Amino acid sequence: MDHFSARWSGYYVPKTSGDCRFYVSGDDGYRLYIDGNLVIDDWVRQGETLNTYTAHLDAGRPYQVKLEYFEAVGTATISFGVIPVAEAVARETKSLAAKVDVAIVCVGFDPSSESEVRTELFACLAVRTN
Repeated sequence: MDHFSARWSGYYVPKTSGDCRFYVSGDDGYRLYIDGNLVIDDWVRQGETLNTYTAHLDAGRPYQVKLEYFEAVGTATISFGVIPVAEAVARETKSLAAKVDVAIVCVGFDPSSESEVRTELFACLAVRTN
C-alpha cells in the first residue's frame, strides 16, 4: 500500500527515574512528540532511517507520546521503542566485559537495514577493559 499516513498516541510510564532513549526508524517520514513537544522531526521521503532522542523521565509519571508517519511509495516501515539508558547494554554483557583484558565489539543494526551500500551502520573496535 502506498500514499498513506498514520498517527499513534498513548502514554509511557517509566518504572524507574532516569534517562530514557526513544528510538524511531522508518521509511518514509515520521515525527515523534513527547508531552506535546516535537523531539524527532524527519518528515521527508527517504529509505529506512533511525533517529533517537534521550530525556530524563520521572518514575510513575505518564508521558504523552504521539508518533506520526507517512508512506509515499515502496516499502512501508515504521518502528518505535523506548528503553532506560542504563539498560541499553545488558547486565550480562557488562559482567562478561569486566572479566576480560580486551573485548572486540562488533555492532550493527540488522540485515534489513545493512547492505553493501550502507556499510557505515556496522563498526568493529577493540576495547581495553582493565
